[in-house]
Amino acid sequence: MTDITLDQDQRMLVDSARRYVERAYDARLRERSIAHESGCLPDVWRTFADMGWLAMAVPEAVGGLGAQTLDLCLLAEELGRGAVNEPWTSSGVLAASLLPEAAPPAFADAWLGGVMDGSRRIAFVPAQSGLVLRDEGLLNGSSGLVVGGSGVAGWLVQAGVGERREALVWVEANATGVESCSCTLYDGRGAARLRFADTQTTVIVEGDSSDIAALVARASDRAMLAHCAETVGGMQRALDVTLEYLKTRRQFGRAVASNQVVQHRLVDLLVEIEEARALTHAAARMFDDPASAGTARARMTAAATAYVARAARQNWKQCVQLHGAIGMTQEYELGHFVRRLAAAATLCGGESQSLERLAALSLDQEEAFA
Repeated sequence: MTDITLDQDQRMLVDSARRYVERAYDARLRERSIAHESGCLPDVWRTFADMGWLAMAVPEAVGGLGAQTLDLCLLAEELGRGAVNEPWTSSGVLAASLLPEAAPPAFADAWLGGVMDGSRRIAFVPAQSGLVLRDEGLLNGSSGLVVGGSGVAGWLVQAGVGERREALVWVEANATGVESCSCTLYDGRGAARLRFADTQTTVIVEGDSSDIAALVARASDRAMLAHCAETVGGMQRALDVTLEYLKTRRQFGRAVASNQVVQHRLVDLLVEIEEARALTHAAARMFDDPASAGTARARMTAAATAYVARAARQNWKQCVQLHGAIGMTQEYELGHFVRRLAAAATLCGGESQSLERLAALSLDQEEAFA
């Protein structure tokens, strides 16, 4: 169901994305993407660029489309509905939002053209305890899993500099001392583990840890909301597939969907999806509202992430139960969404971590007014 408050441009965005997913991104193409060493087909990524999707998160001031966060969520939901494997949320939203926010204009201009035309895909590597930057700009340490981090032109890395100081540095993929190990998540998406050994970097910005964390948090929250919307799209498609199956599957001479208990379970799933969509849209609107305080935006994002993670876990479990064993098979469409939703429930920290963040933000606000 589409938000009735969307304007004409937003409805056109939804319609065009849905047509692409339904007509072009079929199961065979998804399998090709999963089998690709980086989990991202170059021709599909260029198609995203041709449709303007890789420029949406980039501000207009540096040549992008400057899309609202709600617009990003609308597109993400349609990509989630098709279980699109390419890392649009991590590369096209997170990294593409953070680079122009953090980098000097000259550096951003040198890279953003390639980011937007699809010729240079980039990824963000969040802070890890072992990632340390020396005075000479040499980076050492290892990262955890970086979704969409394989097959990129470069990484934007958050690293420690000293006591209570951090930096965002740029590392090109062909730099010496970089070891990138590609891997595949259990839902098919590509990722990488990185190791840096005296790797020469370009320092983008350096400062107090809290300032760097705030810069990263804004881009991360934006990507988190896109992830929530992508998950909502996956939940919606899983429910649609389940409903189609129950209408055709017959037991004791009638369709399974005619059973009242089954109908109640389907309605419960639908309500959860609509609530998840409404909360995600509300958080997206607040994110771009200049009248909203930063803490309020972060709290809303944490609340949406926690709710969507719980709803995703509930959705795939119920859909599998309503299908039986066929719901988990590789050959059946629902199987792709079961894996996608199971991963989505934990990929960005999951329900518990999001609730912990929400509680911490709420307590900090209460202390500020005490």
